[in-house]
Amino acid sequence: MSWLIRDAKFEKDFLNFLSIEELWKHVNWFAELETRLPGSSSELKAVEYIKKTLESYGVSSDILEFDAYVSFPSYGELKIVFPERRLITGKTSLHSAPTGPEGFEGELVYVGDGSFEDYKKVDAKSKIVLAKLSRKVPHAEKNRIAKEYGAVGLVIMNWGPIEKKAIAWNSAKPTWGNPTPESWKEIANMPVLSITREDGEYLKQLCARGSVRVKVRTEVVSEWRKCKQLIATIKGMLEPEKYTLIHGHLDTVPGPGVTDNATGDSLMLEMARIFAQHQTKLGRSIKIAWWTGHEDMYEGSTWFVDTFWEDLDRNCIAQTNIDIVGLKGQHKYVTRTFREMKKFERQVIKEVLGVDAEIMRWDHKTAEQTFWALGIPSFVERTQLKEWPAEEALGWWFHSEYDTLDKADPEALEKVLKSLAISILRLSNTLVLPFEFISVADEFIDVLRDLNEKAQGSIDLNEEIRKAEELKSQATRLNEIANKISLNYERAEEKKEKEKLAAKVNTCFMKLSRLLNPVLYTVAGRYGQDPIAYSPLLKPIPILQPIKDLALLNQNSGEFKSLKTKIVREKNKVSDTLRWAVEIMKETIEGITSTKIQG
Repeated sequence: MSWLIRDAKFEKDFLNFLSIEELWKHVNWFAELETRLPGSSSELKAVEYIKKTLESYGVSSDILEFDAYVSFPSYGELKIVFPERRLITGKTSLHSAPTGPEGFEGELVYVGDGSFEDYKKVDAKSKIVLAKLSRKVPHAEKNRIAKEYGAVGLVIMNWGPIEKKAIAWNSAKPTWGNPTPESWKEIANMPVLSITREDGEYLKQLCARGSVRVKVRTEVVSEWRKCKQLIATIKGMLEPEKYTLIHGHLDTVPGPGVTDNATGDSLMLEMARIFAQHQTKLGRSIKIAWWTGHEDMYEGSTWFVDTFWEDLDRNCIAQTNIDIVGLKGQHKYVTRTFREMKKFERQVIKEVLGVDAEIMRWDHKTAEQTFWALGIPSFVERTQLKEWPAEEALGWWFHSEYDTLDKADPEALEKVLKSLAISILRLSNTLVLPFEFISVADEFIDVLRDLNEKAQGSIDLNEEIRKAEELKSQATRLNEIANKISLNYERAEEKKEKEKLAAKVNTCFMKLSRLLNPVLYTVAGRYGQDPIAYSPLLKPIPILQPIKDLALLNQNSGEFKSLKTKIVREKNKVSDTLRWAVEIMKETIEGITSTKIQG
């Protein structure tokens, strides 16, 4: 077997083997199971179903057991005690602090989305805050920000049409993965209750008219449990150690969880079936993982990263998360991707679906993006209900008992299946990985120039800008070489030498991702995990974004001097990363150009 590069006929035949009927059979099975809480008997039943199905497809898999700190919330309530009397029922958030049967009383204030900007308009100290569910500030980040501003309780009203009675089961846990000795203090640090949109709007109007006092009661049990998750492997023929990771969560909040995530779990099973049928045509391997502990904030995927860190670092070429796919009422096709995969994703979606997908930059770190720490390239595709970040973009039924079979659309699911299947097929079979770092360098240049201007002389980023420009120069050279290797390989009779050159480029690409992406997308870096939906990650190179604050401070103040000390250290990190990236590319280019690339 040799690398396929691009085989249009094979890809067309490959797509014809995909079966939405087979996929939908699995969706129906999961829908009948109702709920899949982590560590529960129903979740284990789902694990066994997946394993048995994989065996029927000829796919090997392993069930991995680990300890997870999981939460089992119950219903709660809110009583208005002033200026009127009224009882509102709700749902306690996962990892909320329990109040006990007596509950607790406090003044209620409305804080909109619950963003930093919203809290600057109100005094939330020692108060219970009311916020709306939104993508602008995902629920776990609402809790972290509320605590930072001194709130003692959080009430979240649902999104969607006001007449809908859905209440979302949210999670109040801001820490990513299992708790550490340092992060325990962030867990269950205040009571958090979710209510309907209608009840929330009523409370909002009441707050607008004057002082409101409420009594909140929450009930939840959080504990360590043994949990199981399943990892399947389909070995490639040429570079079996290298793989693309396809993953999604198996567990649900209480309720059927059809679009979150039975449709995704079923799509992954169909991926396993089709790739197993064509295993002899795969150059690299494919791993498929069904995580648990997702709703407890990504505990399964985080345990996997912690446990198999070196293998992922050395061998995982890209990863895609499949979650909340195939929603009825589709509006458009979107993809979120790291910069080095942007052109690749745009091309695949256009060729397979005939649409110009909206290419979105990752903003909030959510949705099992545990792998950002290692810098593994990420891409996610889905059909979307509304313009992002409209409140009901994930469905008014999100995380509720209304997430039933009628909310899923086989046609929308088939689109995601086809496009992702070809993306993963090409990642498995292209001689040179379909990455380019010119776009990555451009992002560094743009962000550094912007920050340098906003610094107003408080700190100098000109050297880092110069290094980023050198990064782009070397990335341009490397891209030209990669394209030439691919072109020459197709017409070469002796392919081994070309394969060796391609391997050098691919090694370089993977090293660049590991170096550059943690700086572009994280604060914690390669060996940690940022909090859920951490607001500082909304801007690229988040470790340097405080430069904007530095410029506004009095340069003689202690606050300025201490912040500048921190920023200088982060600046050194960025500078060092750029230097190493440039050196790695130069070394690779020199190693390749010293070998004659024959036409």
